[in-house]
Amino acid sequence: ITDYDLTSSMTAVIQVDLSLSFAEEQLQAAKYQPSVDDMLAVFADNKCLGVGTKKGAVWYVYIASPIDKTPSNVTLRYYSATLKNIFVSKELIPYKNDTQLGTTDAPHTPTFIIDK
Repeated sequence: ITDYDLTSSMTAVIQVDLSLSFAEEQLQAAKYQPSVDDMLAVFADNKCLGVGTKKGAVWYVYIASPIDKTPSNVTLRYYSATLKNIFVSKELIPYKNDTQLGTTDAPHTPTFIIDK
C-alpha cells in the first residue's frame, strides 16, 4: 500500500546468502546467523521504496514508486541483526514496472558489500 495516487510497481523475490559475498571463515568468525530481526529493503536515491517480508528462506518485496518518478535502478539494503551491520547489493537492479524479479523456486540472489 502506498501514499501515491498513481504508482508503478515491481515485485522481487530475494534470497540473502552472505556466503556468496564473504568468505565462510569471515562469517563464522563473526558468528553470523540469520535472525528474525534482520531486515531487507529496496532503495532508489536514498528513498525506501519497499520493505521485505521473510517467508522461509526468501524475502518478498513489493516495490512502489510514483509513476512520474520511476527510478531506472534500485539497490537492496540488508540489515543483519547478529552482525549489527548494513549490507548493500553490489549490482544495481533494473527497475521495470509491472514485472517480477525472481520466483519462490528461483529467487534472485545478489552479492552484497558492507555499507560504509
